[in-house]
Amino acid sequence: MNFIVVPLLRPQYTGVPLEVLLLFLAIVLTAIVWGMGPCVVITLVGIVVINHFEWYPYPTLDPESSSLAIQDLIVLATGLLIGYLAGQNVESQKQAVRYRAAPASVWGWA
Repeated sequence: MNFIVVPLLRPQYTGVPLEVLLLFLAIVLTAIVWGMGPCVVITLVGIVVINHFEWYPYPTLDPESSSLAIQDLIVLATGLLIGYLAGQNVESQKQAVRYRAAPASVWGWA
């Protein structure tokens, strides 16, 4: 449980900003509940909101955000990998439940 709580409460230990950790949490939850497609959308929206949206004094797109391209690609690749792996994990669990529920005669064991 410490590996979840410590980065959220003390982000200076991990070196990853809190908003990026929350984005990855949103990506994982979206992938588990809805799958890979919505996970990609959440990843792209999160990148735009975190890196390219200026909140103060009023919400606008930041015109000087081209220097963040490498960081955006890293976050995108990590988000897609997290989403893919979480989606595969959920799908394999569903498949295991289907296999357990199928009668043994379907598999030729009876």
